[in-house]
Amino acid sequence: MERGKLGFAAVIAVLLAVMLAAAAASGVTYTRQVAAFEAVVEAGPGLTVRRVSWPGLVEVEAWVPEGVAVYLLSPLDYLAFERRGELPAGRALEPGVERVLAENVEAIVVNNTLSRAVTLRLGVTRYSVEKPYSALSIVSYIACLATICVIVAKIVRVVEEKEGAATSSCQRQPWSLCRRSAGLSRRSAAW
Repeated sequence: MERGKLGFAAVIAVLLAVMLAAAAASGVTYTRQVAAFEAVVEAGPGLTVRRVSWPGLVEVEAWVPEGVAVYLLSPLDYLAFERRGELPAGRALEPGVERVLAENVEAIVVNNTLSRAVTLRLGVTRYSVEKPYSALSIVSYIACLATICVIVAKIVRVVEEKEGAATSSCQRQPWSLCRRSAGLSRRSAAW
């Protein structure tokens, strides 16, 4: 009996180890620089929108004067800006913020509250982000399902063994005593 418990624990431990290792490996990412360039944006007073196509992870560095904010918009952010005029918080170059990271930049919006035009020089670096081991998440999922199946099978087997032990002890008793111990009367046994 002890050997069966150790075997069960070993199978569960191996499945859990495979699941965790595969899940951890599937999240490994590699970034590599694809391009680096300078973008010049002329912005008059008010809002200036410039459409760009910068896929992947984008890092933008610039010095921005007081009264000017530069927003980097993803495709969803751009739709929200067009429909409701909302600008995203957290992805803006402002005075005091010299570097911003964003993904899949589709548009640059410059909010110039000054009464004069400004010229901004943006240092743009594009990176590609790769997850070469992402297919291991499938292995992790399968190991998780296998772990659940093994645990459920063990629970079912233990329950059946307990029911079997109760049934076998009942079979050793005389028939009438077994029926009485199960809570059945003689009348219901006759039916």
